[in-house]
Order: sequence, then structure tokens, then C-alpha cells
Amino acid sequence: MNGAANKRLIAIRYRDKDNQLSVRKVEPYELRDGKLFAYDPEKGGIRAFFTQNIEAALATTDDFEPRFPIKINSSIMSDGSL
Repeated sequence: MNGAANKRLIAIRYRDKDNQLSVRKVEPYELRDGKLFAYDPEKGGIRAFFTQNIEAALATTDDFEPRFPIKINSSIMSDGSL
């Protein structure tokens, strides 16, 4: 995931448990157990996003200063998608 490797926010289009679609700009930190763990600046905390509910992901040009260690290997996703 290029966003994590380059310390850039990623924009995700996400469908929640109520089937509501939203676009979020988040700081990506970890992919584990079928979830993306990311800091959501609008919500003010870490959120877990089920990867099967992420319809699209794109690295933005917005940089972020990591709050936590980034545990996403840039070789996992080299095309910027999930």
C-alpha cells in the first residue's frame, strides 16, 4: 500500500455494517486478520475497516506524521489498491 510506505493519507470508499457508503481519508497503519487498521482524523481515533467492505482505495497527496509504527509492508500492494 503506497500510502503507508509514503506516509500519505489514503482515501477509502467503505460500506459499513448498515450498508451505508462513505469516503474516508485515513492514516493507514496495519493490515491484519482481514482488517485495515487506520487512524481516522475525523473520528479522532483508530478504526478497523473490514477489507471486504472497502470498495476502493487511493493514496492521496496529503502527508501525515505517523502516530504509531506503520506495519504495512509496501510490497504487499504495489498498485495503491487493497
